[in-house]
This record gives sequence, C-alpha cells and structure tokens, in this order.
Amino acid sequence: MKDWEWDEDIISSKNYDDVAMSYGGGGGLLIRVYQGRKKESKGLYAININLGFRYLFGGEAEYLKKGDIHREDGNVTYSPSKSTTDLLNVNIGIVFNF
Repeated sequence: MKDWEWDEDIISSKNYDDVAMSYGGGGGLLIRVYQGRKKESKGLYAININLGFRYLFGGEAEYLKKGDIHREDGNVTYSPSKSTTDLLNVNIGIVFNF
C-alpha cells in the first residue's frame, strides 16, 4: 500500500483571484505546399501550412506579483497590480491530409 500519491497537493494556497471578460476575432491562411494523390486514394494527398492569428480585447484584472503581499505585526495586506488582459495569439502549423 502506498503512503503517498503523486497528484496530491502538498502545499497550496490561493492568495488572490479575479475574473476578466474578453472578446475578439482572428483569421488565417491555409497554404497548400504539396498536392499528391487524389483524395479518394489511400495515403497522403496534401500538405498545407497553416498561418493564423487571434486578438482578444480583455477587461481589467487585478493580480499579485512578487512583493505585493506585506506582513506586519501579524497583519497581512495586499497591494494588487492592475492591467488589461489583451492577448495576441499567433500560430504556425503544418496540416497533413490523408
């Protein structure tokens, strides 16, 4: 019988949390670089390069960075940082069609 489990949290705490809404859009290109057999045949029939991006406009969120938790005389105070949660996601990939 095991005395421990690898997936157990040994030490864990949540000091601060926040939620921010987001919305956005994106687009991309699928560029064919290889055309092989016909689609009805077995095996590889095409290779494409996938280029894409998404931009998400995010709301404002508060979070803690190193040094934002202060302990003094048994009291704990937080000095949260605040910023928008905008995100630009760019991806490049290869698509194999069989």
